[in-house]
Amino acid sequence: MRQPFRLPSNKYRLVLSLALVFGASIGAVVWHSQPVSARRDANWVNNHVEWTSPNAGSAKSQVVGWENDCTDEFNQNRASMPHNNDDQKREVVNASAYYQSVWLTRRNDPRNINNTPVNAGSQVQMQINDIAFLCAIVTMNASGFGIANDHKVTNGNYPNDRDPVPDSGAAQYKVNQASRYESNSRIYNVSVVGGPGTITNKPIGQILGYNRDPDSRYWLAPPIPFTYNPPSNLPQGTYKITIQVDYATIQTYHNYGNKSGDVNRCRLKSNGDGANVPYNRFDLCERRTDEYTFTFRILSPIPPASVFPSSTVDKPKMTYPDTATFRHYVNVSGYTILPGTVHWSIQRYRNGAATGGATTGDFNATANGQFGVGGSRPFNATAADAGDRICERLTLSGPFNVNLAAGRPNPSEVCTVVVTRPYLTATNNDVWAGSRFDLSNNKCNGQAPRLSSISSWVTGNEGAVGEYGVLALGPVTDFGSARQPNGQGLTFANTPSRGNFGAPTRCLPDYYGQIGTGGAITLGGTINLSTLPGGAGKHKYLINGNAVITGGTLPNNMQATILVNGTVRITGDLLYDNNYSSNTNIASLGIVARGNIYVQENVQNLNGLLITQNKIHTCVRTNQTSTYTPLTTNTCTNGLTVYGAFIADQIYWQRTHGTVGAGQPYAESVQFDPGLYLTSPFGNSNVSNSVKIEDTKELPPIY
Repeated sequence: MRQPFRLPSNKYRLVLSLALVFGASIGAVVWHSQPVSARRDANWVNNHVEWTSPNAGSAKSQVVGWENDCTDEFNQNRASMPHNNDDQKREVVNASAYYQSVWLTRRNDPRNINNTPVNAGSQVQMQINDIAFLCAIVTMNASGFGIANDHKVTNGNYPNDRDPVPDSGAAQYKVNQASRYESNSRIYNVSVVGGPGTITNKPIGQILGYNRDPDSRYWLAPPIPFTYNPPSNLPQGTYKITIQVDYATIQTYHNYGNKSGDVNRCRLKSNGDGANVPYNRFDLCERRTDEYTFTFRILSPIPPASVFPSSTVDKPKMTYPDTATFRHYVNVSGYTILPGTVHWSIQRYRNGAATGGATTGDFNATANGQFGVGGSRPFNATAADAGDRICERLTLSGPFNVNLAAGRPNPSEVCTVVVTRPYLTATNNDVWAGSRFDLSNNKCNGQAPRLSSISSWVTGNEGAVGEYGVLALGPVTDFGSARQPNGQGLTFANTPSRGNFGAPTRCLPDYYGQIGTGGAITLGGTINLSTLPGGAGKHKYLINGNAVITGGTLPNNMQATILVNGTVRITGDLLYDNNYSSNTNIASLGIVARGNIYVQENVQNLNGLLITQNKIHTCVRTNQTSTYTPLTTNTCTNGLTVYGAFIADQIYWQRTHGTVGAGQPYAESVQFDPGLYLTSPFGNSNVSNSVKIEDTKELPPIY
């Protein structure tokens, strides 16, 4: 007949995660003083033993539910068991006979309710505990009625040895006295496998065991003592410790039936099967290693380390297809951080929303300094990322034995913005910056030079460029000359020095004053080139106030000069007919304003010479009333081509179309119209020749 065998139940084995705070005083609960005659029940155990479920991770006092679990299991087993399968019945009944747990506590205090702190370098007296529970047999079906013979365990089969048993008057159903009466575990080692500290007074070779208690269903083993030693050089803080116990168990049963003597059972280390072994032959049995995790708080004169996070990104602004690299650091001062005590998390965000999962880890260091975590984290921009703000945050948490540095942000955050780099090109003429308007008819005498600059974007062989010369009294950066975006063959700038242009100030005439308003045709505030009065020939028009030019096509044979005593807003393309047979048929347009000139975002083509003593804005929003357009990648996205020239006190190039380095076209292009030499829009005015001379002076030496 098969012998009974039951190892400690994995289901109820307690892998302890106690929230212990070890103290100098030892608790007074001594379970050896429990009278033998006193019946230990679940209430007694709950009042004397600290229990926690496996993998709980923290100390949570828990009611021992072994009795209820036992009853529930047997009810269910008997209700669902096939009536004709005695082997299955007996296996289920036998498997639930005994529950057992081994756990660690402070010495003489198996409940661990004393949370006194411990001094660094002191000793913490601890013990190994063992308890077994004898499961009751209640032979009934799920409803509690109609007990059937196939739900009963007969005397002589599979010992479960507990009352009540129905039909106890019948010999075959009497309580079976053949059962476990002894359990012994040999301790092979006790060691610290996580966190600081060591074990002394190791109980190697000692036996942790209990005997059957006829007065209780809970059988207790005398505890085995040992000592845990926290290091003397620990900084003040709370630490997580994991202690491992290595042991082997032999359980001894009364024999039953017609046999005599005892049966000693264990799981063989040779093959892992349960088998009979000689008494105390632990060397034949499989060894178990159980880990028990707890925390304690150290009092120490050594102050805790101070930490704070920091982060960097090598490109605060980037364009596609660039790569920006994020890096993150933990900065340490004040001592050593032990493993697992500082946790870090890195999260990436796009426009404020988290993207993907966080990268996490534990940090430890053995010196003060700055230590990288998470490695180099690249972000590769694409065209779809334009306008997005990409950020990363490093957060520190769970510093059990450190302090977060005061005044330092946690988390640390750095960002990069994926920008576009729209660029300007100029053809058929020079690009000049640094002139003044002669508004007092004294040739700008006495006025300080304007150290204006020229700047745009160049990457490799793509980007901003002038076909001929590029000249400025200030610096010229990222703007090529002589048709080479990365070239400087015809670049002339005083800073950095490529010539000496700082002495005179280039003086432009007062176009509005020299043309004059005499003989001009007065127009209303809103006009269209297609409907200008006067027909073929040269005409001068005056709008005495702010003007809106809705676009239109200027007919052949018409040269028009529009004077505006105010601001100009252009809301549609300004076009020429361009079907002409001689230079006298060429259309020509000049717009001269005293106020700013604003080009609306939908406009993509401008023909003519636009002049203002103030500013030209190449993009304003539709129906925008303010003079400033906040630029984003979603505004002013149309390219603008100017067939003519701009002359202004200052020009704001505000189109966002395209970007340099991605094989995309320009945002703005000024293509000088040679027709302005052949047919001036200013007719016979005083400036008709000066415009031609001024333009000629701007040509490169090879002209």
